[in-house]
Amino acid sequence: MYCFRDVAHKCVGGGNLTTVSCFEQERLALLKFKHSATYDQGMFSSWGVGNNYCRWKGVGCDDVTGRVVSLHLTEGFRDDYYFDDRGLHEMLDNEVYYYNDHQGNKMFYNEDYHLINFADRHSFFGANKVNSCLIDLVYLKHLDLSGNDFQQIQIPEFIGSLKTTKALDLSTPYGLTIDDFEWISALSKLEHLDLSGACSIQKINLSPTNLSFSTSSNIQHLDLSFNIIEGIFPLVLANMSSLLSLDLSGNKLNSSIPTMPNLLKLNINDNIFTQIEDVGIWRHCHLKELIVTYNNLRGEMISPSTNVSKCSLNELEILKLDNNALSGSIPDSLVRLTNLRSLDLSFNKLTGPIPESLGKLRSLQVLYLSYNFLIGPIPNYHGQLTILHLAYNKLSGSIPDSLGKLTALKDIFLKSNRFTGSIPVSLGRLTSLRVFSVSSNLLNGTIPSSIGQLTKLYILDVSNNSLQGLVSEDHFANLSMLRYLNADSNNLFLNISHEWTPPFQLQIVRIVSCKIEGGFPQWLQTQRNLYELVLSNASISGPLPAWLRLIPNMGVLDLSHNKLTGPLTNLPYLFEGELNLQDNLFRGLIPRSLCKNTYLNVLDLSKNRLTGKIPKCLWNMYLSVMVLSSNRLFGVIPNPLGYSSLRWLQLNDNNINGKLPRDFGYFKSLEVLDLGENKISVLAQNNLIGSIPHCFGELGGMKYSLFYNSSMVSPYFGNMMQVLKGASLEYTRILKFVRNIDLSSNKFSGEIPEALTTLDALLGLNLGNNHLVGLYQKALGT
Repeated sequence: MYCFRDVAHKCVGGGNLTTVSCFEQERLALLKFKHSATYDQGMFSSWGVGNNYCRWKGVGCDDVTGRVVSLHLTEGFRDDYYFDDRGLHEMLDNEVYYYNDHQGNKMFYNEDYHLINFADRHSFFGANKVNSCLIDLVYLKHLDLSGNDFQQIQIPEFIGSLKTTKALDLSTPYGLTIDDFEWISALSKLEHLDLSGACSIQKINLSPTNLSFSTSSNIQHLDLSFNIIEGIFPLVLANMSSLLSLDLSGNKLNSSIPTMPNLLKLNINDNIFTQIEDVGIWRHCHLKELIVTYNNLRGEMISPSTNVSKCSLNELEILKLDNNALSGSIPDSLVRLTNLRSLDLSFNKLTGPIPESLGKLRSLQVLYLSYNFLIGPIPNYHGQLTILHLAYNKLSGSIPDSLGKLTALKDIFLKSNRFTGSIPVSLGRLTSLRVFSVSSNLLNGTIPSSIGQLTKLYILDVSNNSLQGLVSEDHFANLSMLRYLNADSNNLFLNISHEWTPPFQLQIVRIVSCKIEGGFPQWLQTQRNLYELVLSNASISGPLPAWLRLIPNMGVLDLSHNKLTGPLTNLPYLFEGELNLQDNLFRGLIPRSLCKNTYLNVLDLSKNRLTGKIPKCLWNMYLSVMVLSSNRLFGVIPNPLGYSSLRWLQLNDNNINGKLPRDFGYFKSLEVLDLGENKISVLAQNNLIGSIPHCFGELGGMKYSLFYNSSMVSPYFGNMMQVLKGASLEYTRILKFVRNIDLSSNKFSGEIPEALTTLDALLGLNLGNNHLVGLYQKALGT
C-alpha cells in the first residue's frame, strides 16, 4: 500500500479526479495509518469495516462534503461528574468513597465530597513512526494523537505540511521528541497546539532570536505543560500576539511573567514561583483567568510596593492561588477585581478575618478559603454565590441567617471550624443546594425540618456537633437526591415509622452515637445501593432482620456497640471493606458463610458471646484486620495458615489452645498481635515453656523498612491493652505508631534469638519473668 501524492494534489483542485477517487484516497490513507500501529487497545477495531470510513471510530467527516476533517485517536480521562471545578489533589490526602450510578459506572468522592469519575489513562495505540499518509487527508482540520505511545521518536517532517490543520494535539507522556519549532511556521492556519507531556521541549532554545515563527504565528491556544521548562519565562511566548490561552503548568519556572496584552488565560500551576509579585496579578489587565496553584508562593498576598494596581480596569474573572504558602490577611484590594467570578485561596497559611469587602464582589460565584487559619464570622455575600468552601479554619460565630437569601448556592462546606448556635431555618429556601457540610463544629439546637425541602441535596453532613432533638420523616420529606447522610456524634433521637418509605436511595449512612427508636431501622430495607452502613452506638437491640442479607454489594457494615442479639445470620455479602460487630450480644458459631466475603479487609467480632472454633476458611481471606477477642471461642489456630495479608490480629480473651503454627512467620506484615488470656503456647501469661520461636524475626511489620510504608490499620481505629512491666496501657489514637512484644511471665528458656534484633521498629520488648540466658550485647530496637 502506498500514498497517493499526485492524487492528493488533484483532490484539492489541482486536477480532474472524481469524488469517488478522492474518497478512496482517504480510505486507503486511514488504513495505511492503521497498519503502521505496532499495537492498539481496540482503537482501530472498526477501521476497515465497510467503505464508509466516516463511521469508523475517531474519524470525523464534513456533513456536506463527506471528507475527513478530524481524527480523534485518543481516549482517556473524563471529569464531567465534578461537583465543582477543583482538581483531584484533595483526594490524595483523604479517604475515598464510591458508589455505582444509575448507569452502573463506579463514581468516587472523597472526604470533602468532591465527586470524581475515573477512566484508565493509558495509551490506546503505539507506533514507532507516525505514518505520512495522513497528508492525504487534504481537508484535515483537527488531528488529536494525544495519550498514545510513539516511543519518543522525532516528530515527523510531514506534520509541517498539514496546511489545513487548525488544531493539533500531540500531548502524551510517551510521545514525540521535538528538537525545534520551525515546522510550526508552515502551519499558517494552526490555532490550537497541545504539546504537553514529555516532548523534550526543555532542550530547545526558546529565545526570540532562535524562533522566528512567534511573531507570525496564528496560534491562539498553546499548551506546553509538563515539559520541564526551567528558569526564566520564555520571552518568545510574550511575542506571540495571537495567544489567548497559555498553559505552562508542571514546569520549573520561577521568574517574573511579562505582560502579554492579548492573553486571556494563563495556567502556571505546579511550577516553583516564590514571589507573588512575579505572578503580576495587577499587571495583566486583560487577563481573565490566572491559575497559580501548587507553587511556592510565600509571604503576604500583596506587598505595600505593589498594592496599587497598574490597570485602570482589571478584567480578571478566575483567580486560583491555592496550595501555596501565602500568609497574612486576605487583602481588601481584591475588591478591585470587580469581574471576579471564582476565587481560590485554599490550602495556604492565611490568617485574620474574611474581609467584608469580598461580599461586595457582585459577580463572585465560587469562593474557596478552606484549609487556612482564618478567624471571625462569615460575612454577608452577594446573591450570585454558588460555591462556598470555608472548611478547616478557625471561623466562629453563628451560621448567618442571610445565607438563606443566596438562592443560587449549590455547595456549603463549613466543616471543622468553631461555629456555634443552631442551623438556620432559612437554609430550607436554598432549592439548588447539593452539599451541606457543617461537621466538626460546636453547633447545638435542633435540625430544622426545613432541610427536608432541599430537593437537590446530595450530601448532608452534620456530624460531630452537639445537635439534639427529634429527627423524623419531615426532615427527609423531599430529599429525593440524597446519597450521603452523616449524623455521627450528636445527641439526636431518630423516631421514624416502620412503614415509612424514604424518597431517596442512599449510598452511605453514618448514624453513630445517636439514639434510634424502635429497633433496627426498617426503612433501610428500601435502600438498594448501600455501600456503607454505620449504626454504631445507636441503642439498637434485637436480632438482625432477615432483609439485611438481601442488600447487594455492600462494602462497609458497622453495627458495633449496640445490643444486637441472636446468631450471626442475615449478614449481607460484603465485596470489600469492613464488617464491625464489636460489643454486642451475638451468640452461636461464627458462620462459614462469612468466608464468602473473600476480599473483606476488616473483620471485628470482638466482645460478643460467640462460641465454637474459628472457621479455618477465615484464614484464607484477604483480611488486614481480624479481631475476635473477648468471646468464648476455643480450638487451635489451624496449620497451615492461609494468605499473609494480616497486619492486625487479636484473639485474646478466649479459650484457644494448642501451639502457634510453625509457619506463623508467614505473617510478615503483622504489626499488632494479641493472643493473651488464652491457652496458646506463645505470649504473656500463658504459662509457656520452651524457647522463643525464631520466626518472630520474620515479623516485617515490626521493621522500619515496612513501618514507614505501611497503610496498616489506617481505616480501622481500634484499641489494644498492652501490659509492660506490670503496667496496663491502652492504646487507641496512637496505636498505629506502637510496636511492642510482650513475652513476659512464662517459662521460656534458652538464649534470646538473634532474629529479634532485626525488629528495629520495636518500641517495647518485655521478656521479664522467664528463664532466658545469653542476652545479646547487640542493642534491640535500634
